Amino acid sequence: MTIAKELEKQRSVKAKRLQKDENIYFKAEEFWLNKKGCPIGTVPIRQLTQEQLQNAKDASLSMANKSLAEDIIDFAGIRINASLEIKSFTSATTIVTLYNLHVNGLGQYSSATIFHQSADNATNFEQIQAGWIVHPQLYGDSRTRLYSHWTTDGGQKTGCYNNICPGFVQLDTTVPIDYAFPKISRPMYDDYELEIQIYKDEDYYLLFQGFISIGFWPETIFNELRNGSQVVRYGGQVFTPAG
Repeated sequence: MTIAKELEKQRSVKAKRLQKDENIYFKAEEFWLNKKGCPIGTVPIRQLTQEQLQNAKDASLSMANKSLAEDIIDFAGIRINASLEIKSFTSATTIVTLYNLHVNGLGQYSSATIFHQSADNATNFEQIQAGWIVHPQLYGDSRTRLYSHWTTDGGQKTGCYNNICPGFVQLDTTVPIDYAFPKISRPMYDDYELEIQIYKDEDYYLLFQGFISIGFWPETIFNELRNGSQVVRYGGQVFTPAG
């Protein structure tokens, strides 16, 4: 059997499996006590204790201050740079399989991510990223969760995860930005996928599963990204702090 035929066979099997599973789009409202989500005019925001808030801020700080000479960070994926023909990017979409990877060290995380970035060789870059992540320090558990992060200076002084600082604006009333996925893939058994899109329509919007607008990053918090991104990256990233 050729590689092309084998891939087509795998796609066919997966399509049939997904058709049988009506919960593949993660109907978040089913996990609310009222089965509806937030009341009209309100959005879900995770309530944090002072300790949890500090841990989340420390997690953002460790991302900003990571040093490749000391910390271990590894990104495997695809990077696309703007060119003379394509001067900037205003939209990027990825579909990733949901896994729950083993992470137990302080500050460690594992993620599948999509990035919009202002420049590839700058240390003072502007960046938006979103996807799924396993990050015990950030969330206080080892569940696979939706996440986002933004910065306008390479993480030196600005930006944070999710909505622990002003920046990301939540819109959807049922799916929070730190949503814990109830269904995770099991090799050889079940495949669950996450579709993430970040697109620019004046502001930068985060689209979940192709039709749920989770929220947006206001254009006003950026400078270079106001004209679109210069770099788009798709892939997996793991991080272990020094020591």
